[in-house]
Amino acid sequence: MNNYPMKQRSVWADKSIRKKIIVLLVIAFCVYGYYNLRPYFVPVPERPDDFEIVFKYGVGAKNILDTREGTFTRDMIVDTSITIQFTLTGRELETVWAYIQRNHFYELEEQDPARAHSVSPIVTYVLFVHAEGYPDKEVSMNDLRFDYTLDERRFFRITWKIRDIIESKPEYKSLPEPRGAYA
Repeated sequence: MNNYPMKQRSVWADKSIRKKIIVLLVIAFCVYGYYNLRPYFVPVPERPDDFEIVFKYGVGAKNILDTREGTFTRDMIVDTSITIQFTLTGRELETVWAYIQRNHFYELEEQDPARAHSVSPIVTYVLFVHAEGYPDKEVSMNDLRFDYTLDERRFFRITWKIRDIIESKPEYKSLPEPRGAYA
């Protein structure tokens, strides 16, 4: 009898197992891509010339982007809010329009009130959209920070993108930081 321990073979050493794992990974990637990336390959209708949004977010929705007025108001919490001139470029407006279309903004249902107050402090997002050929629509949702419904996920994809655009601009970065915090 041999007293030497048997050498363990790696899972990757077996070519048939390696092929099966690779095939399963490719299938998983394709399924993920179909359900999560498909909307980004759907053609987006042309952005109307009069496309405007009013986007409010934060505790009490006090941060406000108004593309019609060309302003942004930042909530300073304990101090008076600051309003500055703030415009989005044509490319940024195109991006917002694409997110609105790809996430089916005009089909979104309002958030269930029972879900709307499950987190404190409540961070509220409100998006009002005006565009020729489309009904004016406003949707408001509170960020639950977990377990989003399909409509909530679609809404927050749009609003988080708008927030990213706002917060990446030099005009926003030059604003003073608010004093205090919400609890």
